[in-house]
Amino acid sequence: MLREREAILMSFGTSTEGAQQRARLQCAELISDMQSFKAANPGCILADFVRWHSPRDWIVPEGRADREGYLSTRMTSRGASDSEDSNLWQQLWSEARRIPANQQKPLFDFEMEAEKALHYLEGIPIYSLFASLLPTMFLITYERLYRQPIVHRIGCLRQRLRSLGTRIVQNVDWAAADPDDSVYGSVMDDLEALEVQTSRCVSLLCKFPGQYSLVETLVQQGRAIVDDRNMQKAVLKALSKYNILSATPARREYVFSANLYDTNVDGLDVPQRMHVIIDDAKSIRVVYCRTKTQGTISDNYLT
Repeated sequence: MLREREAILMSFGTSTEGAQQRARLQCAELISDMQSFKAANPGCILADFVRWHSPRDWIVPEGRADREGYLSTRMTSRGASDSEDSNLWQQLWSEARRIPANQQKPLFDFEMEAEKALHYLEGIPIYSLFASLLPTMFLITYERLYRQPIVHRIGCLRQRLRSLGTRIVQNVDWAAADPDDSVYGSVMDDLEALEVQTSRCVSLLCKFPGQYSLVETLVQQGRAIVDDRNMQKAVLKALSKYNILSATPARREYVFSANLYDTNVDGLDVPQRMHVIIDDAKSIRVVYCRTKTQGTISDNYLT
């Protein structure tokens, strides 16, 4: 309906006569208000209507009463014809009759517009329907993510959501959405990534209640150094809950490392390392690495 009305208004062109016709077509609501006002206030004049409908066009000098004001230039200036009745507001006021609002013809024919909408939906291609709904789906998805309480507690989620909202408002063309446009593909990818990251944070927070800093570090880096006492308790509690601590290890590994003095080179300490691995089959693997100044020598011992 809006596009059809816009096309009609544009069809009048840019001439003076076309501009007047366009203005009169846009004044249907104004005429209706004038007719209702005349019916409710017998004997009223244009100044009374302006004081009610457009108070900013009723100029009251400083220190004067409201009734001592006067109409603004917009209400009294003459049009291109330079006649006394060329002002659009004055023309409409003189043409408006005393008709109550309940007796006027409805400005919006809801039955006709509903039939147009149904006819449009019956013949619209699936692609066009998806393109029309795409911006709305972006907003719905954004709102669902925004309503997640964890988004406002995790810094990385909050920052990504704010950036995504800015992109949706500034880059999405609401009038003519094109799903093939790279902008829409990028927004959809970001929405998907943010949704996955939010789900991971929710899952981790269920396992580590209240540990927002730990959860954010795990989501961003994939690992975290648990040096805080409360974090350690939360991690141990989670491991105990899921029987991870009671599970029998498949193998044990011991690592011994030290810096030893090299007798071949005075004043040089070289790193030495030994790995010992014991698996379920009671086999032991020992790997000894000793560093020399010209390279590294590894000795393997299997038992």
